[in-house]
Amino acid sequence: MLDMLDIIYDELNYDEIIQEQVKGRIRYYTHNDNDEMVTPFIIIRPFSTPIPAIYGSNQELAIEMTYQLSVEGGNRKQVKELAYRIKQLMWELGFGQLEFGLDEYLDDVQRFVDVRRYRKVTNLYETNY
Repeated sequence: MLDMLDIIYDELNYDEIIQEQVKGRIRYYTHNDNDEMVTPFIIIRPFSTPIPAIYGSNQELAIEMTYQLSVEGGNRKQVKELAYRIKQLMWELGFGQLEFGLDEYLDDVQRFVDVRRYRKVTNLYETNY
């Protein structure tokens, strides 16, 4: 069985541009409250479970997956650069960006946040997620 969460994580983790800035601070689902907040970090969350996208002859032929990626950090431009790089890498994995993201400054924690959602429909017969 394939795990898209791990595939996305590995794609981000092995990218030199991202690693230079986040220094390994890529997390699943949530960040560690003990992390220092100056260095930016990335959070990968499934937005929903994989769902059947295409049927044929009474069986699933393709799967639709949606993931949310958040970038948070103290420097707005750095957050934007990371979000753009993630967008490029997600495109390489076959994901397209969806509308209704989030671009905010979180005053209570003094961080900028850029949240984007990405969706992919797998190739035919690629349903082992």
